[in-house]
Amino acid sequence: MINVLYDCSSLGIAHRNRWTFGISRTTEQLLNQLLECPDLSMFAGSDFSFGVWLYSRLYLKSRKLSERLPWRSNSINVTIRNQVKTHLLSESLFAQFVQKLKFYKIIDNEALLYQWRAKVLEFGFQGTAWHDLNNLDIYHSSYYAIPAIVKQRKSVKPVLTVHDIIPILHPEWCGLLKDGDREYFHPEADLPSTLKGIDPSFWISCPSEATRQDLCNYLGKQVHPEQVKVVPWAASDRFYPCQDREQIKAAQATYGIPTDRPYILSLSTLEPRKNLDGLIRSFLQLITQENIEDLVLVLSGRLGWDYQPILAAARQYPQLTDRIIFTGYLRDQDLAPIYSGAVAFVYPSFYEGFGLPPLEAMQCGTPVITSNRSSLPEVVGNAALLADPNNLDDLSQSLLAIYRSPSLRNDLSRRSLQQAQQFSWQSSAQKTVELYQQALS
Repeated sequence: MINVLYDCSSLGIAHRNRWTFGISRTTEQLLNQLLECPDLSMFAGSDFSFGVWLYSRLYLKSRKLSERLPWRSNSINVTIRNQVKTHLLSESLFAQFVQKLKFYKIIDNEALLYQWRAKVLEFGFQGTAWHDLNNLDIYHSSYYAIPAIVKQRKSVKPVLTVHDIIPILHPEWCGLLKDGDREYFHPEADLPSTLKGIDPSFWISCPSEATRQDLCNYLGKQVHPEQVKVVPWAASDRFYPCQDREQIKAAQATYGIPTDRPYILSLSTLEPRKNLDGLIRSFLQLITQENIEDLVLVLSGRLGWDYQPILAAARQYPQLTDRIIFTGYLRDQDLAPIYSGAVAFVYPSFYEGFGLPPLEAMQCGTPVITSNRSSLPEVVGNAALLADPNNLDDLSQSLLAIYRSPSLRNDLSRRSLQQAQQFSWQSSAQKTVELYQQALS
């Protein structure tokens, strides 16, 4: 039996923010499968910050996982500040205190007091104590830095998941603040600090060979390449070929997608790296040059950083007024119908550490067009059309080929379903267990 302390910080952040993101989704999916492995005894913890520690515990409570996933970050450090928060700095008492100070005109900026409160609660935070590591074999972090106390405990092997190093390779795509030549990372996304703490005792999992190569090249002698393993992600079972036309039409109507016109779908956060402004220009070129009057482009997903150029590209041309639809975030129950109803799914991203959306589309049997860059060719294999994301003609011709050829669509749909079968979260969990076993051998 292998005893594993699984860092749940990304799940706590998602629970706090009330929406999931790529890292939290893959962390949760892998965790759910690891809990089913008979060779593992799983424990939960959080070591990023006191606030995230609190929300990680609330996440477990909301999912009713406390019995299956006992909590193992119980240091005196965190116990004391939890009592301080409850009794001295509780939300209600502190709010009353602030209102009194404002009433007597002692303060004029209450935000500074709340910032002070946060600093007091976070100062010197440590979630996991030395005794929490007793009888543990593995400490697995899904993104955040391995705590120093874990690295000091030689009997516990540190395992870190690195999803990609895009913020390091291409900070211009991540909205990083700059001061001269320095980039400033938000504390909850400070990948350079996480990687700086890696030493030869680490074992690392990456979702693709492309990410593994990027990481090994970046770290150099800081890590042994044979201790960096590929553990591919997978699409969840909420993605399936939906054959119910009424269900598809109902989902389309919910998001303002015409039910009587074919549509091209793209789903991602609206941000520069996803190359959606390039997709819009390629779509415009397609419908203009080929005089296509019925096809619609549907762009789904939350607004990310610097999304304005994407909206501007859609508004710049009058002929696109009723041809591009922004749906915003899609509910889980609508994903399979929306994917399944599309003529094709297009994902022209400049760079991905894995790229789940093309795999999700393939699991729905939807023909896929994606970039010939980074990890994406690994994911789609020979089941998709690959295009140069910097070449609008290339992308436009791929769109035209799928639009014009029902036989090509059927062939890609068949191959997509076959390719998607090569990925599963059960397989990801098994590869993770094998990594644990190698780390301990």
